Amino acid sequence: MLNRHTRFLLFCLLLVVLQVPAFAQQTNARKEIGLGFTGLNFNSSNSFSAFYKKEIKENVYRRLSFLVGNINLLNTSNDLTRFDASVGFGIGREKRKALDEKLWFYSGPQWTLNALIVAAKENQRTSNTYNLSTGIGYILGLQHNFNDRWGINLETIPSLSVSYQWDNRSGSESENFSANAFLSNTVRVGIVRRF
Repeated sequence: MLNRHTRFLLFCLLLVVLQVPAFAQQTNARKEIGLGFTGLNFNSSNSFSAFYKKEIKENVYRRLSFLVGNINLLNTSNDLTRFDASVGFGIGREKRKALDEKLWFYSGPQWTLNALIVAAKENQRTSNTYNLSTGIGYILGLQHNFNDRWGINLETIPSLSVSYQWDNRSGSESENFSANAFLSNTVRVGIVRRF
């Protein structure tokens, strides 16, 4: 049976997923889908994201982002098993301004919801950590459109967030609440398919 923290996390993610069909009902608007990468060596320290953007009025887009990062499964001969994964969802609005006929600058706010799960078992002792965070960031990006179908973008998202973490270590529980501000130096490279 799932504990109360896992049920709460699944409930939050379900609420987000239920909002997607309402977002996707507009017709005759420009759309973009793509993949974003913070690194290209694909080891566990990198994350990747998928995004969907839909024009809601001229040069204004609604965007949905799905983030996956740090997925690890470790099983050693020392009776240590560890699994960790982080997933996230973002919804935002970006305004675009043409710098020339193919290069666009875009910016706007984005709300995010992220979850991190770390589960470990060593010598019959278990340790589970759950972290749920929400925040708002401001997207700053450049997109170069090669043609009507393909483009590439670079973006960074400075953000503010609050997080709630709870730990369960062999029966004892602890909780922690924190607030953070990021001036990110991470730049995401995205491959864009336009239609």
